[in-house]
Amino acid sequence: MPALIRRLFNDSSDKYYRYSREFGLFLEEAIFVKRKWVENSIKRSRSEREGRKLKPSFCGILKLYSIRNLVSLHLVSVIYLFQTTMKIRIKDHKLPFNSHKLYSVLVDDDDEIETLVTHDASMVKSWIGNVEYSHQCRLHRLIVGLDVEWRPNFTDSCDHPVATLQLSVGNSCLIFQILHATRIPRRLREFLGDPDYTFVGVGIKNDVEMLWDDYGLEVANKRDLRSWAAVELERKELRKFGLKALVKEVIGAEMEKPNDITLSRWDNLELSRRQVGYACLDAYFSFEIGRVLSSWY
Repeated sequence: MPALIRRLFNDSSDKYYRYSREFGLFLEEAIFVKRKWVENSIKRSRSEREGRKLKPSFCGILKLYSIRNLVSLHLVSVIYLFQTTMKIRIKDHKLPFNSHKLYSVLVDDDDEIETLVTHDASMVKSWIGNVEYSHQCRLHRLIVGLDVEWRPNFTDSCDHPVATLQLSVGNSCLIFQILHATRIPRRLREFLGDPDYTFVGVGIKNDVEMLWDDYGLEVANKRDLRSWAAVELERKELRKFGLKALVKEVIGAEMEKPNDITLSRWDNLELSRRQVGYACLDAYFSFEIGRVLSSWY
């Protein structure tokens, strides 16, 4: 059960139960959704259950009270999905261009993340423009998932620069192969430097420092998801979690991070589909955790 839901179920302090009747309505709704899911799961054919190896766990689309807004009785919508073993499919749209490639990364055949892979500055500028246009109503509080990848340093004498910069907002992801770019667009510098945008990730301080050291890129407003989750969920141990563990705890999803991809050649101009999926999901789930923790988002 995701930690945010578990906390709402377990915390019995007066602080969170001042409005017991309203909270009771939430519990009734949550229990109803869970019961309906269990009933539907039982009706599924044996072949379907065996084929997908379903692992029932608590999820569903629930209306949750924001912990911060319980006193003011403001409802927010937080999405939790009934999780199975995460199934990832990657579709290459096979565009006839050398400057960029477009993929669809599908998670459990439900969420489709449009993923642009490019080393072209004009394509980066276009992606940023599309994101800002699509999310213009929340530009004053935009959350962006951020991650970087580089060729592994197997010896102390090696210090490889950042090879890819991943950014994710909603169901759109950019994988900028910055190592192979002939120039870094000014629009990217402005985007990263906008104080109204909050860039989130696990260990983001190190990522931001590498971007500055390698390319002179400054991220104006960053927030580490581990410390954020530790504060919101009042669990200090979350400060030591990695992204995989944090995704499981906050989102309730089983995320795979195979070592052969983690330690692969990220400096290659041609990234494999598995690399694309890995890089995309790191940024995407960083965004998703930030969105959940920002219950007003």
